[in-house]
Amino acid sequence: MRLVRYGDIAQEKPGLIDSVGILRDLSGHITDIDANSIDDASLERLRAIDPASLAITGERAVANLSGTLTGRKRVLLVVGGGIAAYKALEVARRLQDHHVSVTGVMTRSACEFITPLSLSALTGEKVYNELFSLTDEAEMGHIRQPRT
Repeated sequence: MRLVRYGDIAQEKPGLIDSVGILRDLSGHITDIDANSIDDASLERLRAIDPASLAITGERAVANLSGTLTGRKRVLLVVGGGIAAYKALEVARRLQDHHVSVTGVMTRSACEFITPLSLSALTGEKVYNELFSLTDEAEMGHIRQPRT
């Protein structure tokens, strides 16, 4: 079990990441995760809580106590042209069933087999399918995607 803060910056809530990597809400048990809010007694109360009894947040964690980023696992799913491109849709769906965030990248050839709209609808994320898109390159998308 790992204690984390999640939610919008400056409005974070306390949470924990359980043994299978699911982010769960702790706001009903503690107000924050910092040196002023966590003492020996509150840690003992937290240890007594069954993580499975806490609500699943569905959000990414902001930072743990050491300040490092943490949260849902992420996959950059790159789909090439070929008959196996059809399986990419199933792979994306199954990854999300396991609480993995998926961002799709498709080659031009992949777009002949499946549409970017299909992959975007399944992942809930923008699908990147142009190497030199003016919008994406203004945001330096070719650098940002591998780093996220």
